Amino acid sequence: NEYDGAMEDFTNVGNEARIFPPVSAKLFAGAALVSDPIKVQWWNLHQLNECHPSLVKVPTMVIAGDQDPYAPMQTQAELFTNLGRGVDRVWSIIANADHAVHLSDERHRFVENMISFLETPCDENAEATDA
Repeated sequence: NEYDGAMEDFTNVGNEARIFPPVSAKLFAGAALVSDPIKVQWWNLHQLNECHPSLVKVPTMVIAGDQDPYAPMQTQAELFTNLGRGVDRVWSIIANADHAVHLSDERHRFVENMISFLETPCDENAEATDA
């Protein structure tokens, strides 16, 4: 992985500018290189077969933006539907957000969804979706 690869989350997609505070983008890229020096190609899901979602046996939240160019809705749906059975799971879709909403000026929506999941007793999280 290289700096440019780590900065891909901050690349403009289409005609709409994605606005991220420059400091956030640089800090994210630097941390990504330290913690994950090997870049996974997410569109090649077979690379992740050793981490099959069916092996997840803890309450899980899949959270993403509906405009995510790196994890399209079909990919998110495949991940969510293949999570292990018998555990609570939530698929939270943040409208008009992309892959790095947690670093954008709209990160409060990501935080609100995460807090809601963490504060909800496990039996109330079961198979819920949030639009």
